[in-house]
Amino acid sequence: MSKRLVSLILIISLIFGMTSISLGVPGPSPSLLLNDKTISLEQEIYVNETGQLMVPLRQVAEELKYEVLWNDEDLSIELKNSSNIVKLQIGKSDVSLDNMKISLSAAPILKNYKTFVPVEIFSSAIGLIVGWDSVQKRLKLNQPKENTEVYFQISEEKAITLELENYMKALEEKENFHGTILVSK
Repeated sequence: MSKRLVSLILIISLIFGMTSISLGVPGPSPSLLLNDKTISLEQEIYVNETGQLMVPLRQVAEELKYEVLWNDEDLSIELKNSSNIVKLQIGKSDVSLDNMKISLSAAPILKNYKTFVPVEIFSSAIGLIVGWDSVQKRLKLNQPKENTEVYFQISEEKAITLELENYMKALEEKENFHGTILVSK
């Protein structure tokens, strides 16, 4: 009898302990950091059924200074800025970047009358550096910057530069090297 009572008490405390853990502090909601600036999104970032991170397109594109044009007839979207034209269509994973085709792993969708796209569109079609912090649930999008410091300038000694390039190509082809080498003079 006492063993049953102790078992019952342990089971009840385990059940109540699990509910207090699961109902405790909610995790952070997904957020966006664009060029190191926190953006408050109207629609929340979410993960679709295939594990792709889906992002509201219009707000992010407008923050990046793209003009967003919606076509009701074929459910297509055109993003324009001074240097790029990106065309996509709801339900189709092929994207056109200045008439070059790019295939996404998930198609853009409509959710509550808003367009959501897989985050990879920002790296493959728009050329951003994309990072996802799964602990903080923070999506980081950054526009690449050219390093102009003296340290990053290519040597004007063409013979040495050509020799280093040939060496790096050989390393890549023969040794499957994929990394960075800093050469200093």
